[in-house]
Amino acid sequence: EMDVREVGDKLGVGTVLEGSVRKVGNRIRISAELIDVTNGYHLWSESYDRQLEDVFAIQDEISRAIVDALKIQLSDDTGKLVVPATENLEAYTLYLKGRFFVNVISESEVRRGLDFFERALAEDPNYPQAHSGIADCWCNIADNWVEPTEAYPRAKAAAEQALALDPNLAEALTSIGKVRAWYEWDFAGAEEVLRRAVGINPNYAEAHFVLGSALPSVGKLDEAIAEMRQALVVDPLSAHFSRWLGRFYGYARDYDNSIAQSRKTIEMAPEFFLSYCDLGTAYLAKGDAEEALTWFRNGQSLKSAIRSYDAVIVRALAAMGETEEALAIIQRLEETAKHQYVRSEVLAMGYAAIGNLERAFACLDRALEERSAGLVYLHLDPGFDPLRSDPRYAALIEQIGVR
Repeated sequence: EMDVREVGDKLGVGTVLEGSVRKVGNRIRISAELIDVTNGYHLWSESYDRQLEDVFAIQDEISRAIVDALKIQLSDDTGKLVVPATENLEAYTLYLKGRFFVNVISESEVRRGLDFFERALAEDPNYPQAHSGIADCWCNIADNWVEPTEAYPRAKAAAEQALALDPNLAEALTSIGKVRAWYEWDFAGAEEVLRRAVGINPNYAEAHFVLGSALPSVGKLDEAIAEMRQALVVDPLSAHFSRWLGRFYGYARDYDNSIAQSRKTIEMAPEFFLSYCDLGTAYLAKGDAEEALTWFRNGQSLKSAIRSYDAVIVRALAAMGETEEALAIIQRLEETAKHQYVRSEVLAMGYAAIGNLERAFACLDRALEERSAGLVYLHLDPGFDPLRSDPRYAALIEQIGVR
């Protein structure tokens, strides 16, 4: 229940489409209206009563009505605006439900998305977007909860199935780009396929995000930040994209912007613990270890927090001279690693902070063996600053292949 002008301001748009969908039995009623947010004027409104089986035709009909209302001249207005990838309504519905869970920072929720995509494929095995959705779920489960060597090959197999069904599907190309950049470390190949995905569908926010995630590895951090911003233009309320933008400001050593963006993310999604980590990192870099410690602890106290990131608390404690507590956290993480997956490169940050460079590099070697995605930012992340003067650091950078 928000005024349309406030909606327009939050989304940064001049026109808002709002409406409702009501379903009774096998019939649906869709009411929609297009509003100019500057004056509240209704540019167009319409209601549709249809059988549920006609949902794809309704999408095309509504799209054309909005185009007419906005006086947009299409280069080719003879074709359909909405081309469904499946004619199976149940598969389509299950796919939409799966997409809701893809970027939730929770293993159980992402696995729910995985289940929806698999059920969609049970309805229509030739549904390429559902295969791509499975790939995205495995990419997002990897590293934090499942070892990369287990998750990413599954992601790649699903993405390749999607591409076999539709070689020009932006979603599948984006999924392949994730695997190439985050796991195979084929950074040039990732950039190529992701630029193709963005070219095919410039309105697919995920493609901008993944391209942005890959560009720092080929020495293009400024362009990466621009791509993250573009992802947020397309999807302004995505806490996931907002968090990565804050993270990349930190990599650019623009700590004030990193703090401001991370606060925006927390305002959108208070449970997004990684933004607390980014805030703490920025404050630590600015020399305020106490403020950093507060944000690190607040983030790691959340239900969504992943234990690997307890190592960031060590960084603040070490800066404050609280060595005993810092060592206790490190030891606890080592014990945890005996029975569940712990990100070795994050643990390395903790060891680096307390000055144990031997253990830090041992952890990085283990992360290298595990192909942990965090290593693709080894050359940028402030958490690895204590290691930069060591020759082993440069050797690792060269081995990973980042620029």
